[in-house]
Amino acid sequence: MQITTIGLELSCGRLPDTGGDLCSQPTISRWENAPTLREIIRLTYALVDIWCRSYQKPPRSVVLDIDDTVDVVHGHQQSAQWNAHHDERCFLPIHVYDADAGSSRSCDKR
Repeated sequence: MQITTIGLELSCGRLPDTGGDLCSQPTISRWENAPTLREIIRLTYALVDIWCRSYQKPPRSVVLDIDDTVDVVHGHQQSAQWNAHHDERCFLPIHVYDADAGSSRSCDKR
């Protein structure tokens, strides 16, 4: 079963209704748990190549700005943790920015 998710399509650079549905969460989970270390390393090199091609001329160096952001939770959301520094139960997603281009590259929940 394929699931049409407009937000996912937009985040993948596709307009809704311009092609086939993207894979469902169960399909993503099976793929996520399948690769070997060699495949992960190859995928990492491929992602770096794709990123470098997003520039007209590949950069000689890259400066990444890595920050976390407090996302306070209310109630008992799964995976929320106590943070003594912020004195709150919260998520602390990590944001990765390309400092030279000023663009967001990643946002991951830890």
